[in-house]
Amino acid sequence: LPVAEALQFAHGYRIRHGHLHPDNVLIDENGAVKVTDFAMPSHCSGSMQRYSNANIADGYARDRFALGVMLFEMLTGEKYVAARGPQRNFALLENVKIQPANLKLALQKLWNIAPNQACYVDSKQLADELRAMADHLWRREQADSPGEQAAIPSKSLEAAHAATAPAE
Repeated sequence: LPVAEALQFAHGYRIRHGHLHPDNVLIDENGAVKVTDFAMPSHCSGSMQRYSNANIADGYARDRFALGVMLFEMLTGEKYVAARGPQRNFALLENVKIQPANLKLALQKLWNIAPNQACYVDSKQLADELRAMADHLWRREQADSPGEQAAIPSKSLEAAHAATAPAE
């Protein structure tokens, strides 16, 4: 959610990231998420190439696509394989239990493979939808365990960072 909010903020000022991947997402000692390294490279190289989709002309949509790749890697712990394409990568989520379930639809929208060609119009719509999902999970967790500090269950950015590490 904080990465989506950072994109919403930047896109609101007509700034595209252009090179979004887990190495450009930092978490400080207080848990605040920072998105760094805004650039417009002519091409991505090496292991970061999978976060870019040259078939998407709109830079804002490319940023959202990259966020979808990061989300996929956090949910699965697997690297996104660009050669498979979004549909075949998405199929890998078939047996993955994800809460909330509509997070899978959000991923389809990020990759422009949603049913009925539904996709995010802008990053505000994306951030608003993710915020609503997080709020729903938090309220449900609060109802299930009153009096306890609730945390939204998810794989950490560490899974996505691990996926970007070069193979040994």
